Amino acid sequence: MKTLRHSVFPVLVFLFLHQGAFAQEAVTAGPGSAKLGVLFQPWFVSDDTASARSTFRFRRIELKVTGSVQANSRWFLMLDPTKNISSGAVDPQKDNKILQDAGVAFSFGENWEITLGQFKLPSAFESSVSSSELSLPERSLLARIFGERRDMGLQIGYGNDFVKALVMVSNGKNDSGNSTNVNNSNNTMDLSSRADFLLFEKTLKAGIFAGYGEMTSSTTRELRRAGGANLHFSWNAFEIGIESAYERKNDDPLTAWTGELAFAFNEQTSAQLRYDTVNTINPEAFVGSASTIGLSHFISGHNLKAMMSYSVLKKMSGNLGTYTLDPGQDGSVFVLMLQAQM
Repeated sequence: MKTLRHSVFPVLVFLFLHQGAFAQEAVTAGPGSAKLGVLFQPWFVSDDTASARSTFRFRRIELKVTGSVQANSRWFLMLDPTKNISSGAVDPQKDNKILQDAGVAFSFGENWEITLGQFKLPSAFESSVSSSELSLPERSLLARIFGERRDMGLQIGYGNDFVKALVMVSNGKNDSGNSTNVNNSNNTMDLSSRADFLLFEKTLKAGIFAGYGEMTSSTTRELRRAGGANLHFSWNAFEIGIESAYERKNDDPLTAWTGELAFAFNEQTSAQLRYDTVNTINPEAFVGSASTIGLSHFISGHNLKAMMSYSVLKKMSGNLGTYTLDPGQDGSVFVLMLQAQM
């Protein structure tokens, strides 16, 4: 990690000082063009469920390069140096690989696109929302359980002004439980799909997702079936959203739902409320919940966004602001985030 830090941070400093690299216009690169984007999200966390109750951390440093050689093609690459490559297994709540996304896509017909590479599976609604556009510093636990998983595979997408549909075939988890940056280790593939609909002049957003996967090792065989639906309604300064999801691993079910209410005071400032709950029976039956209040403010002159949230946790641990299920833990966690995007 010491070598990695010495190699990455000089690059970040160079890119930050050379502001022309972050121009809105694409940079010509050989026969095509490329565009660089950077997202910084440093946090201050106060977590009364942790032994060290207060800490500073980087939640994300996303370095993304996108480009195109021809009008009907595109490529993309995203790295996150905050991920810890010294760790082993990857799961939806511990994505610890620096290489996040990489792939190429080709469009055909009027509304179709095929994508090959590594990227997020089509899944829960909030998982498809860009990290820079989240209404609170952290995604809901529902989104992190049912989404936030990257995999190698092939995706076919269709989209127009009213509907967007994605179907992806991917490697799935290997024997160690990993899915990111790994090859397939059995004869089966995972299948993931999502469809979103824009209704009533786009004031109502509805979506559904479904997934099927299998992991077989020398000692276990795990079947995972999951699905869910969401509704989001916008009216004047208010936005209301609700999402529900269901999962069954072998014979163990898990259900979750989350509801959000947001109010925009003006174009820069908004407030959010969220209730997040998960019901599980494995390894034991219990219900975990998080009640969160948040406030965000966009500082337009500097292209910065400040966000804060306070969550009351029941049968959950704060986990440095990214709260997780914990049947023996109650408490609270406060997060202050300053976001810079270039």
